[in-house]
Amino acid sequence: MSRHSNALGLTCEYRWEIIDGQSRVVEHQTSDGEHFHFRYDREARTTWVTDVLGRELEIHYNKDAPNPLSWLDPLGWAGNPANATHITYEGIKNGKPYVGYASKPGLGHSAEDVLKYRYQNTSGFNQAPRPIFVGDGQAGKNTARGLEQRVFEDRGGQEKPLNDRTPLE
Repeated sequence: MSRHSNALGLTCEYRWEIIDGQSRVVEHQTSDGEHFHFRYDREARTTWVTDVLGRELEIHYNKDAPNPLSWLDPLGWAGNPANATHITYEGIKNGKPYVGYASKPGLGHSAEDVLKYRYQNTSGFNQAPRPIFVGDGQAGKNTARGLEQRVFEDRGGQEKPLNDRTPLE
């Protein structure tokens, strides 16, 4: 048991136990007669407190702080190429040949699904992009990216680029 005095001058005693590898309070008693028992729900990650009168209250006492970085993936690092469908596509944009690569999480998507995932609106193209290759997993990505470079070079490469970069820069 550990003991301290709180802001009201009451003595508080705590009984701790190791639960899920962390020290957690399982019993709390104050010098004015308050007595609480703590029960932890691992699945719900919550704490239930029972007071002297048998009333239960759900609180988040001693709960691990949430990690907001686990809620989203701002840099796109969570995607795994082995679990995605990859395509190479070509079209005409601003009057120039356009070759691109796109992917969509999940295996077995059609090339049209991946294109719709990449471009919800293709009105910026003079000729809408059409897929020329579709593949799954890391091997599909490697082939799609290599084919993107080869088609780019075959269509004029740096002589007629839409921008100043090659696909693999």
